[in-house]
Amino acid sequence: MPGTFLNADLNFPEFSGEENTELKLKVIMNYLYMVLEQLRYTLSNLGMENLNKTELDRIGGYVTEPLWVQLYGEDGREAAVSVTGEGLVTRVADAESGISALTQTAAGLSTRVENAVSRTSANQTGEGFSLTVQTPDGETAAVFDSGGLTVYSGGFRIMNGARETFWVNALGQAVAQDMRLNGALASGGTISGSEIIGGTVTGAVVTSESAAYDQRVQITEGDVRFYDAHGELYGEIRTDADGGRLFVNSANGYVLKLGSSGDMSIDAEENCTVHIGTSSQGQTIQIGRNDGSSRINLVGDVFVNGRQI
Repeated sequence: MPGTFLNADLNFPEFSGEENTELKLKVIMNYLYMVLEQLRYTLSNLGMENLNKTELDRIGGYVTEPLWVQLYGEDGREAAVSVTGEGLVTRVADAESGISALTQTAAGLSTRVENAVSRTSANQTGEGFSLTVQTPDGETAAVFDSGGLTVYSGGFRIMNGARETFWVNALGQAVAQDMRLNGALASGGTISGSEIIGGTVTGAVVTSESAAYDQRVQITEGDVRFYDAHGELYGEIRTDADGGRLFVNSANGYVLKLGSSGDMSIDAEENCTVHIGTSSQGQTIQIGRNDGSSRINLVGDVFVNGRQI
């Protein structure tokens, strides 16, 4: 075997005439072997740098028709590429129903990834971006365009590590951990676990729940209502639009008690009347403690059944 292929270019076989036929044949066969090996090496290492621009342009002109390539691998794997004047399509699949596909045209770019039970797809155009997720639990779609982010058939959440800090479900109900709406306007929704500072809540149901006492306070339709853990109404603070009155009522047999850690006064505007026990019959009105330890001061004119005493 020759020691170097370069010798094939430099040393063409030469004979003095004294060699016999067997020796000449051996020299010629050795030379042919070197030429063959060098040819194999050259053809196996051809690159674009070995061709001039004219030849490259000529070769490139051969590819003028749509291109379709499909390759098969082990275990049912396959890959396909299609290139036409309209765009590019690629697809990769396996035997377990796993598929990923990409389509690119001048109008946009779309991708799709799916398995036996789920599927996600994304579409991007000059106007916006859309994403769809389909699972056995349902379908969610989101569109991000000049109008902002729109979520269809689902909700969205904001996470802080593994902690969910904000969540809006498909019904438009927002749940937050320690969220503050500062100077914001909330209208017609349900906001839970939030602190609203300097804002306005319009046409909404505001609910505050106490886990320690199993109580719930709800503000709805202009009324403030108090419930126990079973949803039974304690009482309410409500308005009477027809009579121009404000009521503080207990309900379902609960006792209503007004207390103060200091002095307390019940007043009305000038020339108005303070009514006690006038809404129903058979009431007993008690002022003072049963043990007689209270002191009652009546100041001014006192009347009993219309008579001054």
